[in-house]
Amino acid sequence: MMYGWRIFRDYFYVNNMNGVDWAAMKERYSVLLPYVSHRADLDYILDEIISECNSSHSYENWGDFERVKKVDNGLLGAELTADATAGRYRISKIYAGENWNSTCRSPLTEQGVDVKE
Repeated sequence: MMYGWRIFRDYFYVNNMNGVDWAAMKERYSVLLPYVSHRADLDYILDEIISECNSSHSYENWGDFERVKKVDNGLLGAELTADATAGRYRISKIYAGENWNSTCRSPLTEQGVDVKE
């Protein structure tokens, strides 16, 4: 973390770090270091530190590690409410969606699905 903190300090576009006490940021976020168990955890901390400067074009680039393959999935198109008495969830709202558009469809409103709010 020290290396990333120092690089950002040394190459930020203004010396005053947009008014942020940069040394205090190092102290604030250093307490999280004992909980880092993966490079992604460290990257998260660095992202948080960088965000303190409120600069829209400042980024942290993830480390050199294998990414988990993303699995595309859809959304149910509904709001669920816990029903503690029944021990399950109830559908409290079904969103209409745009079923003519395959990327914006609402699965619970399609033909043959007999689900009600």
